[in-house]
Amino acid sequence: MGKEIRKKILEILYEKDRENFRQYIDREELQEKLHIDFNELDSDVINLKDKGLLEIITASHVYFLAARITTYGKDLVENENELINQSPVSFTQNIVSNSSGVFINSHDISINIQDSFNEIYSQIENKNPQNTDEVKEMVTRLQSELTKENINKTNIQKISNWLRKNANWTIPTITQIIIAILIGGG
Repeated sequence: MGKEIRKKILEILYEKDRENFRQYIDREELQEKLHIDFNELDSDVINLKDKGLLEIITASHVYFLAARITTYGKDLVENENELINQSPVSFTQNIVSNSSGVFINSHDISINIQDSFNEIYSQIENKNPQNTDEVKEMVTRLQSELTKENINKTNIQKISNWLRKNANWTIPTITQIIIAILIGGG
């Protein structure tokens, strides 16, 4: 249930940000909108904060008083919506960790993260003949960063931005992988 709640939290904060830029939403309002207890809310909000997807205001008597979405969190929400419109993959389906990576399973399609990276590697030479080695290096760096226990969101952003400029065809698959790991894998 945690991954669905984390996704809903991001969506609520995203909508709040669209209504009032950089506006915080208080803990009680989030809890009311989600219809969950405060312990579950606290756990999921802290999880998203630790991943750099939202910012919180803290207090000594509670885990957080209010939260707002970060630019990185907004990017994930926007990219997920774009991917859902372009692809039959549903990120509300089962996501489980296994030895070969995160595996997304829906009624329409299954995606294994390692297979997705392998597919990118197999296409680099044909799609980027002028900078094959650089693209391979950046994809390898991204894959390595995503396997770390403490993922550095700045590195992910830098690598993704470079790939967007130099190998844009990789972005839909990479976005699926990032969303699966950051929202569903933890």
